[in-house]
Amino acid sequence: SIILLNKLFDIANSKIDFAKKERVDKQYYLDFEITKKEVEDSILIAKKFNVDIYDFIDRMTKAAFKM
Repeated sequence: SIILLNKLFDIANSKIDFAKKERVDKQYYLDFEITKKEVEDSILIAKKFNVDIYDFIDRMTKAAFKM
């Protein structure tokens, strides 16, 4: 989905790409430590990404109705 957002809609988000890689590392490997701050930062990044995507969808929808 990250690649599709980038290729189809020119939405690039390196923070979400980094978060995905971190999630894979944390899910499949055991040799890591994570701090409360890192978790809180990840949550904030995800929330901002969701706001950006909903804003993009809203603008697309409004543009489609103007046609």
